[in-house]
Amino acid sequence: MALVTVGPSGRDYTSLFAAEAGEQQDLTALAETMAFEMDAMADPADGAKFDGWTVSTTYYVILRGASGVQADLPYGDSGYRLTGSATCLNLIGLQFTRVQDLCLITSDSGGARKALLGGGGEIFDRCVFVASHTSYSGNLVEPQNHASQDTVFRNCVSVIVGTSGQGFVHQGGSGTARFYNCTAIGGANGFDRDFGAAQIINCLADGQSGTGFTSTWETGSGFNASWDATAPGDDSRQSQTFTFVDGSGGDYRLASGDAGARTFGSDLSGISVGPFSDDFDAIARGATWDIGADQFVAAGGASPLLAVLQAHGAFIGSAH
Repeated sequence: MALVTVGPSGRDYTSLFAAEAGEQQDLTALAETMAFEMDAMADPADGAKFDGWTVSTTYYVILRGASGVQADLPYGDSGYRLTGSATCLNLIGLQFTRVQDLCLITSDSGGARKALLGGGGEIFDRCVFVASHTSYSGNLVEPQNHASQDTVFRNCVSVIVGTSGQGFVHQGGSGTARFYNCTAIGGANGFDRDFGAAQIINCLADGQSGTGFTSTWETGSGFNASWDATAPGDDSRQSQTFTFVDGSGGDYRLASGDAGARTFGSDLSGISVGPFSDDFDAIARGATWDIGADQFVAAGGASPLLAVLQAHGAFIGSAH
């Protein structure tokens, strides 16, 4: 596997998109996978995107934090943050990408830009997507499955500071979007399926001004939880009150006294598409799963959600 490093100094490139432009190639002809590893830094997105690559389900691109940067997901000033008023990460021209332990923050004040625009066949693990402007009104995370491959989100979090906009929104295509143990905080709607096939399991929505979940979802969806009466599927929990470690301070990990989502999840370690067994902090979930991105543990370090939101000065408590 080829490795490309990105950092403020002493690395191959000083920005992710400079690295993309410099390394753009046909990975299938090389029979090689390429990993981009990012140091702790604020990396301006500038509306750039990945395109011009030839990839496959065997030979693809990996985007991840460098060793130590992703430990415990510390996405405050010490982590890697892809930021800007444009769409932070556009993968329409780069399918099958693996994205791990990154924070994407859009400061767009309208609705045209996104933290993520997906092209299909990707797997996203332990990522944070943030709309930091109170007037944001767009689709923060928008997978578009142009490949006839499933796109999978595992242990990901969307945070919209304002009361408009939508967190995770599937925009169709020939593949299926699968949301597993994701958490949506704030905005107008947490999870939405505009069109196309989408499955949602173990996901939590709280703090929306409109609804937690909208639309209908694929067979097999369930074990979700919402503050309102919209959590879809069997064994889901509607009209719940969630107790976070520090909701008003931006720490949306479940507290020990939570009765809305703790212990009510389904074990997805054996699911047929995209099985996993860890949580947002890369900690093993064990035998009894919680709903949402982070598994409650009796003791632990500082919350990555607290760090990223403190860095941008905006927090949302449980609004219902």
